[in-house]
Amino acid sequence: KGKNLKDKIDKLNGILPESIVKHLHEFRFMGNDAVHQLEAPNKFTLQRCIHVVEDLLNYLYQLEYNTRLMASNRQKVKDNAQAKKEEK
Repeated sequence: KGKNLKDKIDKLNGILPESIVKHLHEFRFMGNDAVHQLEAPNKFTLQRCIHVVEDLLNYLYQLEYNTRLMASNRQKVKDNAQAKKEEK
């Protein structure tokens, strides 16, 4: 288990592309600035953070779900085509 946030982010390698993991450290830097230097992130940065989190959730969950639906639908189309051939 990661002992700190840096380790936890680094352990996402293999789950997420390396370039994304590298940039996720920006969340850590932003948090450090907020806590240690009392610098609140601006509205644009916070909006970008929300978009990043939404995109990560889509990547991790929605993408797999949608591709599974595509595969299921393709099989249904094949099955329907086969059933129509057998009816003739």
